Amino acid sequence: MRPSVPRSGGIRTAEAMEALVGTRTGGPLFVTASGARLDRTAAWRIIHKLARRAVPPKAESLHPHDLRQAFVMLSLDAEASLRDVRVAAGHADRKTTRRYARAPHKLDKHPTSALSVLVD
Repeated sequence: MRPSVPRSGGIRTAEAMEALVGTRTGGPLFVTASGARLDRTAAWRIIHKLARRAVPPKAESLHPHDLRQAFVMLSLDAEASLRDVRVAAGHADRKTTRRYARAPHKLDKHPTSALSVLVD
């Protein structure tokens, strides 16, 4: 019997995307139960609902930018290259991304930090 090998985040992400897309070959990536395109308002409602369950005291202060901030901080903490993180975050200037790398201690009390500990 082979020991189980932990799957990388990339593999888990690819598997989740395959499950999400299913057999569809076109159309929007994120859809509602009825098959309509998931708009940003509906996405925000889902995120808020999850935040209320995961971190109730912080849920009401959560802002859409916090998700982007969490992505950048977690990527840098995982030692992704500054350039790759900058490109993925859509930052035009590397100074914007570098600001996250220099000041994580300022964000320790921010809701983003509280949510980031829940990410596996």
